[in-house]
Amino acid sequence: MEFATGAMGTLIPKLGELLLDEYNLKDTVKKGIGDLKAELESMQVVLVKVSSVPMDQLDPQVKNWANEVRELSYAIEDNLDSFVTRVEGVEPTKPKFKNLLKIVRNKFTKFKARHEIANDIEDIESQVRKIKERYDRYKIDDVVSNHATTTIDPRLSALYNKVSDLVGTEEPIDELMKILSEGAKTSQKNMKVVSIVGFGGLGKTTLAKALYDKVSKTYKYQGFVPVGQNQDVKKVLSDILFELDKEIYKVAERLDERQLINQLQKVLAGKRYA
Repeated sequence: MEFATGAMGTLIPKLGELLLDEYNLKDTVKKGIGDLKAELESMQVVLVKVSSVPMDQLDPQVKNWANEVRELSYAIEDNLDSFVTRVEGVEPTKPKFKNLLKIVRNKFTKFKARHEIANDIEDIESQVRKIKERYDRYKIDDVVSNHATTTIDPRLSALYNKVSDLVGTEEPIDELMKILSEGAKTSQKNMKVVSIVGFGGLGKTTLAKALYDKVSKTYKYQGFVPVGQNQDVKKVLSDILFELDKEIYKVAERLDERQLINQLQKVLAGKRYA
């Protein structure tokens, strides 16, 4: 999440701290900081929404806007840290800056530091306004919202590919089957998890589904449930229940997460998981 929102997670609380009386800032400066904090909080919400869209499906204008906001957040945080250091006289944590900060503290008085932060806030507000104008012009929130409601999960098509139609999957499927079958004839009953990793679009879901189609018929109970990065827990539990017991699934909509887990435990009670 830190990459998705830049320095927002630490920057916004720091702006709130600047509003405290101990910094003796003018009311006009405090108002500017308050307005800036509110605007950045709104941008943070949009950045979180943007992060929910896969990078390869993100609109270029939205991507550029999000990168610009992140870079600005880092620049603002550096500015605030510099101001706090000058006012409070805090020793830096990085040794290589010690001599530089000593010179800065000797050269600038606290009065000058407060005067500079007032000018800096005005400059930052100007930059934020320009970014806000681009936000409105590009309708960033609409683009992200429309993507969330209209984009079809790219993994969906992989669920309905026939193994006979796939090319070049025989070798990786055989390798995965070998990994899964290791120790199957022993007395161990521990579950085994095998991960298929790689960049988006490589066909991980397609390969996993092809493997599932090949081995699932050997089991009385089986299920294939795709799960995304921001998947709703209740939906995942309901999908698993649908695969295992469609009769119980009929009432799943009325159950909460705890009740769904209880139902799954009843369905799987006394069964060995492969």
